[in-house]
Amino acid sequence: MISTLERDNSIEGILFRKMKELPDWYGLTSVGFVWHGEWNDPEIEYKGKRINATIVEDTMWERWIHDDDGRLIDGRESDEDGFKKFMLDNKDEVYELIELAMESEE
Repeated sequence: MISTLERDNSIEGILFRKMKELPDWYGLTSVGFVWHGEWNDPEIEYKGKRINATIVEDTMWERWIHDDDGRLIDGRESDEDGFKKFMLDNKDEVYELIELAMESEE
């Protein structure tokens, strides 16, 4: 995903300052992932705005590891590949959560 907020710092970029390319978040091509190091929460960029990634990720994680009755599903806590697939399979809900989080920060 190409950022609409952040430019690359490169020698070539002195004159052209290309927009920075961000890695896709859980394979969602229109959502960029911004890592600030282990001491800060990561952010996601979507539609020209950035929000704290844990807002959406924690909500979806809780849905992933618990059944409809709130019981923990065995083996899911350590299945990161399964969680990525879950995020992609439920991308409409992910996008809706991102939109809600962006609205709440306005």
